[in-house]
Amino acid sequence: MKIETADRNTAQVWKIFKLICSIPHPSGHESELAEVLADLAQSHGLAVRCDRRGNLFIRRAAARGYENAPRVVMQGHIDMVPQKTEDTDFDFLRDPVKPVINDGFVHACGTTLGADDGIGVAIALAMLFDDQLKCGELAAILTVSEETGLDGARYLAPSDLDYDMLLNLDSEEEGIFYIGCAGGVHLEAEFPAEPLLQSSGSVGIKITLSGLRGGHSGSNIADRRGNAIKLLGRVLEEFPFLRPAMFDGGTLDNAIPRKAELTAECPANRLKDLTVQLDRLRSRLAAEFDAPSEFALTLAPASSAVRPVQCGVFGFINACPDGPAGYDDKFNVVKTSDNLAVVRTKPDRIAVELLLRSQSQAELDALTEQVSAAVIGNRGTVTARGGYPCWEPDEKSSLLAQASALYCRMFGRTPEVKVIHAGLECGIFRGKSDIDMLSLGPTLFNPHSPDERLEVSSVERVTRFVHALLNND
Repeated sequence: MKIETADRNTAQVWKIFKLICSIPHPSGHESELAEVLADLAQSHGLAVRCDRRGNLFIRRAAARGYENAPRVVMQGHIDMVPQKTEDTDFDFLRDPVKPVINDGFVHACGTTLGADDGIGVAIALAMLFDDQLKCGELAAILTVSEETGLDGARYLAPSDLDYDMLLNLDSEEEGIFYIGCAGGVHLEAEFPAEPLLQSSGSVGIKITLSGLRGGHSGSNIADRRGNAIKLLGRVLEEFPFLRPAMFDGGTLDNAIPRKAELTAECPANRLKDLTVQLDRLRSRLAAEFDAPSEFALTLAPASSAVRPVQCGVFGFINACPDGPAGYDDKFNVVKTSDNLAVVRTKPDRIAVELLLRSQSQAELDALTEQVSAAVIGNRGTVTARGGYPCWEPDEKSSLLAQASALYCRMFGRTPEVKVIHAGLECGIFRGKSDIDMLSLGPTLFNPHSPDERLEVSSVERVTRFVHALLNND
């Protein structure tokens, strides 16, 4: 990856981002990257520490003559979501991500790029490394395991946030400032599976639904991309003569499922007709959402003997809400949503993972009760874990006013001000500190999917803007 730029800070950003891509760092496996970034920061003469959770803290003293300037902390996370296409041979624990440039965008080859939030981390470090920057005390907090529940941010002490301002560099639309985010809760459900007797005159089949776009279960939840688990559940509704045995789909609770598989027993005399009916169902489903050309609903013989089960999960999948459940008219964004994210068949049960989000704690609680009731009503058990609070917007923020005025001067237009239907670490921080916060970042399409694309030109604009916002000269 080689990107030409006349801006020295942007050149530094791309250099650091390339380094980040070269080191495997999915959630839970960030220690090597943290060590490399710590060594890099120390080589620039910066103070570095790492807490027991693995969060990295980097600090530089105020520039001479600017000791009384505002003290600012930049913040991002060093883990990434590991997603790849079916035909890509890639090990996220060992293989480096290989960024390439195409038509003004950086992307990876068949995998997530990790610009969420590698590019934010790179921008923060480039600012810290700029010894010409005239600013007060400047720091960066680089957290771990953000993508699996904001776990690193939870570990921070209030004293870690003892600054005047915080810039979260984990947003994905250049020219938009975020001043609020959704809270969320992870639900884990289990449904006991009771084996049934096999039927004579039946055959084992596997139905696979694949080729969906996937994406971020917050920012893409209203984009009509289709949920593979919910759509495959429609197969059981359409064809009640199928006797399901296994149901598997999805990968992570913060990613919209792109693929799901159903193994079932089918009467042999219905098999030929089922093939035709599945093709018709595929066409109907594709018309309901923004289906890519790769979208497929295929039928194949089961690879081994099929033993049908009686399990409430199949009723739950069709009863469970999925997608937007409410809208915020003021900020024109999804307010409350549910992502039916993962289904896994185990020896004696089928497990389900969901991620519920809302800008309203009351609505989040109500949706949690609704989903939990659907689990219990289908003979399952449910556990909530990893809940995190929303970040309520402050439209009178002095940091917002300062940043908006600067952006207008630099680019000749007023930035949009929004709240995001996703969990930013700012929600965790608000529970620990009343620090003035703002979230921003360059333009990134399709995070949490192999179609992730980072706009090159927006990286330079955001880098220049952050530099100007920090610079007191």
